Amino acid sequence: MRFGLREALFLLVLLATPVAAMLLVFQPRSQEIEVAEREIAEKQAKLKDYELVTASYDNLGDEVRRIESSLREVERKLPSTVREASAYGDWSEIAARHRLKMPDLDTDKIVRHALWSERPMRMEVQGDFDNFYSFLLDVGRMERIIQIPRMKLERVQGDEVDGAMKAEFTMSIFFEGKPSDGSGR
Repeated sequence: MRFGLREALFLLVLLATPVAAMLLVFQPRSQEIEVAEREIAEKQAKLKDYELVTASYDNLGDEVRRIESSLREVERKLPSTVREASAYGDWSEIAARHRLKMPDLDTDKIVRHALWSERPMRMEVQGDFDNFYSFLLDVGRMERIIQIPRMKLERVQGDEVDGAMKAEFTMSIFFEGKPSDGSGR
């Protein structure tokens, strides 16, 4: 048998075919399989973490119901409009019940937040400190969300009553949504 150029080329193509298959097909596929196996391992680790977290709750449904109940309680204390949130009458009634003078009330502009709005009110109250403290306790028991971000207390000099004071403070009431009108009352 004669071994010529044609046979040499055939032998070269015959030997190059598996090498080309390995480099062009099998090696890239092997890398894809490795990447897929790493992703599977990561997802299995996340699944184990999830199983550990869910195993800590005896019943996830009970936990969800507890959280929903807490949210309903907060929503109940958050009136839906500024008109409902206006508490000036309630506060003046509580102040009168505690024998406090409430000469000044100034409402500020409504401050809008992402999910709620806030109506700050600057107030001035005069009277006995113990009565003022009782006033604050009663305001804190009201069925709405209230914040007092600023307060200034002064002792009133020259008053015949020991413990006489004047308090200037800002009390903010919170409500959800946008107000129906800008008046706040």
